[in-house]
Formats: sequence, structure tokens, C-alpha cells
Amino acid sequence: MSTSPQASGIPPASVPSTVEVALPAVRGWTAITALLAPVSLVAGYAYAASATPGFAPLSQPLSDLGAASATTRWVITACLAVSGLALLGTAVGLRTADSAGRWLLGTGGVLLALLGLQPNHVPGKFTLLHTLGSEFTFVLLALWPAMSARMGPRVPWPLRRLVGVGVSVLTFLLLQLTLWGLILRADTDGIRETILYLVVALWPLVVVAWLMVRGPGAAYRTGARPVAPETEGSAGAGGDQQRRK
Repeated sequence: MSTSPQASGIPPASVPSTVEVALPAVRGWTAITALLAPVSLVAGYAYAASATPGFAPLSQPLSDLGAASATTRWVITACLAVSGLALLGTAVGLRTADSAGRWLLGTGGVLLALLGLQPNHVPGKFTLLHTLGSEFTFVLLALWPAMSARMGPRVPWPLRRLVGVGVSVLTFLLLQLTLWGLILRADTDGIRETILYLVVALWPLVVVAWLMVRGPGAAYRTGARPVAPETEGSAGAGGDQQRRK
């Protein structure tokens, strides 16, 4: 006849369980940096486009406005620097997100700020350094939503795994469409690049706004996974098996 661990006075073996912990709140000033990134991009782009005679926003990318020979080069350089540093600030204050995603967002923001310092030489001509720098920057900014996700039933909507992966996939698709459009010299380069910039700049604002309005929620502690607790019957059966051995 088997005896349960509790009846025999032997303490039950510890079983790992799912533990939810409250997530840290977003720092208050993060709302400013999250809003500053898209506002800076839109304002700089609108001014530079209006100040460039003959500029075609549908077919000409933002890079043409920031080319070395363009009269609006420093406007675009400044707005990219402000937007990039704003993304870096958002990454620092977005404590609710996973640290891996925050590192990607912050690094991508720094590279975006530096991107204007490596412009194309003339509008319509793309240098290898500028193209590779842009690609690497936006790869990091495309990855951060998926890598910032948390696990658990009470995780805020923008930080759920499925949502983050969906946003990352969308950003990657826009990035590839923009890159292949430049290679194939399509006549819609401008609108595709504009949408890519807007998605990259607006998603951190969506995340911060949601967390500030709805709260940070809770998530599983790192490394915790749902495990069914061991029942008294199964513990006794395990003890019988051990004795038979």
C-alpha cells in the first residue's frame, strides 16, 4: 500500500509553476519622445517637399530630399536625427517591453539619426553605403515589435506575441517592397518609402499610448512556463515505481 509524501511526513517535491508578475509602467516622459519621432519626420518631409520645386512625392523617395546636392539636405538630416534620438528615448522609457526589443529599437534609432550623415550624392542616384545603412537600420526597427513581446494572458495588446510578429512581418514586407522598387526603378518609390517611415515611427507611439491609457498589465516571469502540478495519486504511483526499482 502506497503512502503519500504528505502522510509520511516527506515534503512534496517542488514543481515549477506559472508565475505572473506586474510589468513596470512606462515612464511619463516617454509620451513626448514617442510623439516627437513621427511629428519630426512628417514636419521635416512636408517642409522639404514644399521647398523643392518639381518634387514628386509619389515617385521620389525621401532620400532625394536629403541628397548631398539637394537644397533641403540639412532639413532632412535634422529631422532624421531628431526622430532617431526620439526613438532611442522611447526605448529607454518603454520599460514594459522586453529588453531585447528595447535594445533593437534604441540601436535602430541611433542608426536612423546617423543615416542623414551618409546621404546619396545626387537625387535619383543611390550610393551603396547609404542603401546598406538604410537596410540595416530598418531591419532592426522591423525586428523590435516581435522581440518586445511578453507572454501571459494579461499582457497588453501591443506587446502580445502575435501582434508583435504581425507588425514585424508587415514592416519587413514594406522594407522589401521599397528595396526592390529602388532596384527595379519603379515609379512609386516615394509612397512606399513614406509608408515605411510612418509605420516605423508610429508603432512606438501606439505602444506607449496604449500602455499609458490601459496600464502595463502583467506577464509570466522570465523562464516560467505552465506546468501541471503533481497530484497526490501520481506522487504515490511514482513512489511505488521507485520502490519496485
